[in-house]
Amino acid sequence: MAAGVMACAVLPVSAQTVDPDSDLGRFRALRIEAARAVQAKEWDKAVAASDEALIIMPSSGAVLLLSAQARAGAGKTAEAKASLRDYLARGMVVSKSSYPQLSPLWDAKLDQQLMANSEPIGTFKPVQRHAALSVAEGLAIEPKSGKTYLSALSRGAVNVVNNGVLNPLYSLPDGVGAYGLALRGDDLWVATSSGAVTKGYDPAKPAVAEVLQIDRLSGQVKARFTDETAPRRFGDIFAGKTDLYVSDGQKGEVLRLNNYSGAFEVLIPEGYMGSPQGLVENEAGNVLIVSDYSSGLYRINLDSGDMDRLEAPANITLLGIDGLARHGNDLIAVQNGIKPDRILRLRMSADWKTISRAETLVRGGEGLREPTGLQVVGNKLIFIARSQWSDVGADGAPLSVTPGPAIVGEIDLRP
Repeated sequence: MAAGVMACAVLPVSAQTVDPDSDLGRFRALRIEAARAVQAKEWDKAVAASDEALIIMPSSGAVLLLSAQARAGAGKTAEAKASLRDYLARGMVVSKSSYPQLSPLWDAKLDQQLMANSEPIGTFKPVQRHAALSVAEGLAIEPKSGKTYLSALSRGAVNVVNNGVLNPLYSLPDGVGAYGLALRGDDLWVATSSGAVTKGYDPAKPAVAEVLQIDRLSGQVKARFTDETAPRRFGDIFAGKTDLYVSDGQKGEVLRLNNYSGAFEVLIPEGYMGSPQGLVENEAGNVLIVSDYSSGLYRINLDSGDMDRLEAPANITLLGIDGLARHGNDLIAVQNGIKPDRILRLRMSADWKTISRAETLVRGGEGLREPTGLQVVGNKLIFIARSQWSDVGADGAPLSVTPGPAIVGEIDLRP
């Protein structure tokens, strides 16, 4: 599918519309068909629909489980076990009690794999702990000085860390939080949006979505960039070689700010991604990888506008990936939509068209909980290991009088 670059036009639609002919549109329709057929015990129909869905997205955990249920119901026990084996081989876990119809499939080997998938892998070094509730989402590091910038969603602030202490660099209006952060020279680019988790949020007020260009030394706003053509909810942001990119998880679009100035253009239009998140360019700056939380990773040729979805290696799923970063030719991915949370290294082909190998750097364990923002500095990955998203409800209210700290972690990426 050719995504192209589309100039923003006035769009009266406020809800996201998925193109029924896109990979995501066809996949969603087939997944619904398979689920309904399983519920109705129309096993042959469920098998056919799940098979078609898996051709589009082979690593979908939900559909692999539907496939196992459909085949078990149809009496195809060996095939059902193969679907369950594929699911577990990708590192996912499942509550056995939630799928009683799969009980006859479990054996000692599958049980062992399920247990192994829950076990921690690897470790990271905690380098910062911030006890006060802040809900850390975005992170940016100035490479030379090592100065850290963190967004605090609950407070509606962009912070600079001095001597291990969060100090406000810029405070946003009530109800507006800072999400993605990216540094380019002495400019800190900040993706902001209204949200219930931020203090002072009022759903009756018009939603705000802006990208701010802030002088990181003075904290002064140098420029503001908005797009009034559609209701927006900006999330991740990436400072590319020549252009700035920001994802809109509400509209399902990715916007581009050419030469870091002017008006936004739509790089990936509505209809092809359910919830675009992380963004990262290759070294040459002519390829962009975008993570869609609901359907995996997409490669965009920035010269032609062509977009292709990457296939997942057999040992992982690419769904549920949030942030992305690059280390050499490898992709580093924060995957917080698959439990236990994990940090992945994806070994890419030279042209970034295929993933040759996937490695789990860290999975689960103490301190890794709802990881979010990340940046590679030299041979080190600096990332928000514990964001505090698990310490607040949907309305931003604390779930405990003593929430755990926000933790920034470090992983050595050298072999």
